[in-house]
Amino acid sequence: MDTKELRGDVLVKTIREESRTAAEELRARGVAPRLAAVLTDSNPAVLSYAESKSRAASELGITFDLVVLPEGETQEKLEAALSELAGNPAIHGIVLELPLAPGLDLGRALDLIPPRKDIDGLTAANIGLLYANREDEALVAATAQACVMLAEVALKEENRSLAGACVGVVGKGRTVGTPLIGMLLNRHATVTICHSQTADPKTALADCDIVFAAAGKPGLLTRDVLREGQMLIDAGITVVDGKLRGDVDAGAVQGFARALTPVPQGVGPVTTALIFKNLLKAIQLQSKT
Repeated sequence: MDTKELRGDVLVKTIREESRTAAEELRARGVAPRLAAVLTDSNPAVLSYAESKSRAASELGITFDLVVLPEGETQEKLEAALSELAGNPAIHGIVLELPLAPGLDLGRALDLIPPRKDIDGLTAANIGLLYANREDEALVAATAQACVMLAEVALKEENRSLAGACVGVVGKGRTVGTPLIGMLLNRHATVTICHSQTADPKTALADCDIVFAAAGKPGLLTRDVLREGQMLIDAGITVVDGKLRGDVDAGAVQGFARALTPVPQGVGPVTTALIFKNLLKAIQLQSKT
């Protein structure tokens, strides 16, 4: 079996073109789209990702503010920075670069981001709207959107859809797994969820036609866990020995899986493009208040 590579290039191009046009229209009306990212961790990979957003914003004509808190900064300083951004009407969106530095409380920080400025879709309000099947009113996590879009494109080529499909999600974290599960349910998929307490993931995933990997554990999914012929959407991204690796052991599943998103040219670039689409949606939602 040849394993098809599900790259994000075409999706990224389409999303960027749509965002560039929307940003131009906003600027013509006197609205300058502006996104602020807050960085608390000195991890080079986190800084690199933030800088990639800055470059992408520049290409789209979007102002990008990177707020870097000194290493060892307190929860109070983080909350003060978020409160200032939340109250600034010129800032249309806020993202917290994750992971936060050790000792900082993500939940408390997210509570200070207004839901309609929550570009990552991680606040309780946005997750609640998602699970109420009100995605049009919510800002939904970009990585979850990227996973669903890549799966939908691949399924369309097979004359199929997510409706009625048996899918597995490995990982239930707030940043990817939880919003992804909600999106899949809204599309009428039959969803199996595996996590750290799942005793027998191989059996749990056996009937799944598509497996979404969102555990953040490099090389976690191998032939020993998966079934031959599955479509694998890999949202995992971890730096190992200076290289990016996904949750799927890509080498082991070649010729075994029917399709696989590569890391880093699969979910990641689509996620970055969707962050700015979320920003433009946020501006639209804010205009309705």
